[in-house]
Amino acid sequence: MKDNVSEDKVFEDYQEGLPEDFKLEGANIRRKDVDLQAATVEISLKMEYGLLKKIRQAAEQEGLSYQTLITRILQDYMKRSSLEQSAPVEP
Repeated sequence: MKDNVSEDKVFEDYQEGLPEDFKLEGANIRRKDVDLQAATVEISLKMEYGLLKKIRQAAEQEGLSYQTLITRILQDYMKRSSLEQSAPVEP
């Protein structure tokens, strides 16, 4: 999936939410480059209460927040599935 969000688009969206007195159009603004691959995005995720409870308990034992544990679980899954997909298929 290609991400077509540009830094300028993010800035334009930010501008749209500001009152007219605070608009910065025409101003010289130095902005840092944004690495969209490293950016974090807030999501909403529905899951069974029992599963969330187990994840929270496991996270507590690991000394992590449950969001961090969920992220690590998803990252681990993606790594494993990518490796499995790139492995040669035996006849």
